[in-house]
Amino acid sequence: MDSKLARLSVITVILLAACTPAAPPSTPTPTRTPRPTFTAIPATPTPDPNICPLTGEHIPDPALGQRRPIIVKIGNDSRSWPQSGIYKADIVVEHLAEGGITRFDAVYLCQGFSAIGPVRSARLVDVPLSYIFDGILVHVGASGGVLWILEHETNFPRLNDWRGDPGFYLAEGRVRPYSTFTGTARVWEIAEDRGWQKSMQVPPLHFGALDPLVLHQEASEVTIPYFFNNRVTWEWDVGSSKYLRSVNGSPLLEAATGEQFSATNVLILWAEHKPADPPVIEDENNQLSLEINLWSRGDAVLLRDGYLISGQWAWDGPGTRLSLFDSNGNPLPLAVGKTWVQIVPLTLEIETD
Repeated sequence: MDSKLARLSVITVILLAACTPAAPPSTPTPTRTPRPTFTAIPATPTPDPNICPLTGEHIPDPALGQRRPIIVKIGNDSRSWPQSGIYKADIVVEHLAEGGITRFDAVYLCQGFSAIGPVRSARLVDVPLSYIFDGILVHVGASGGVLWILEHETNFPRLNDWRGDPGFYLAEGRVRPYSTFTGTARVWEIAEDRGWQKSMQVPPLHFGALDPLVLHQEASEVTIPYFFNNRVTWEWDVGSSKYLRSVNGSPLLEAATGEQFSATNVLILWAEHKPADPPVIEDENNQLSLEINLWSRGDAVLLRDGYLISGQWAWDGPGTRLSLFDSNGNPLPLAVGKTWVQIVPLTLEIETD
């Protein structure tokens, strides 16, 4: 059965910058919309220090949930497969890059791993994502325009292999540019040395049981057709009580374990997508970077426990949580466990079965 969701009109406030494939300009490039400034917000303690704020799961050591999250940019074209370390991430965000491909932002807090990659270049959407998770962005360069924004218009910590930052290594058996990897232990060590280590400033996500009065439907399988050659399918597995991920009908596997990628929650967020204006050129084929507006609100679908629940999402900028609401306007809770976030264009129609 096809499911077509109503779309919200949203106002773009994400920052833009002109660029060329060359190095970032030495003088500031005017942006179409002035970048808002934000005042640092005092740390918000986790209500229960023994609960991971990104998964709702019990953690043996409260210190695990009080570190600075790490956001690793990971490639997702076929030459990046199989990716390593995804299964240890608390949250994975998937977004369109250009040419119909997607990339991942893998967020680590309560678990770590020593071989995460391949680490790839940043995109414009990494600006709001880094603020949403109040994390350390780990990436391998970016196009000139994106680098200029990261260098001049953001204040979150980053490790960039292109500028010689520590925390990266080359994995054996991988070919450049798919051979750069990182590990969480080393990144958190660097964060400690540089004074970046602190608890998350944003409030924790909301976890809990579903309200039986909220409209929801059974959904054993949901497909997200990002592009004709990039169809992501999540299938509910009763035995594991998780959703299993496939791409174009084939399971996508974790390199470290050989197991199929899975998630307890799959959260689909509709957001405005458009070519960056002024244009940001991403590669030698003159592909334009996408501007994805997350400083906004829109439609959402949550997959959990074998059900599909429609709702809304909203994010009001740094220091606020990414909020989810059910059809009655009440908070929509996630199930305890790992979450995979799928950011999709306003016009995309998911397919349910």
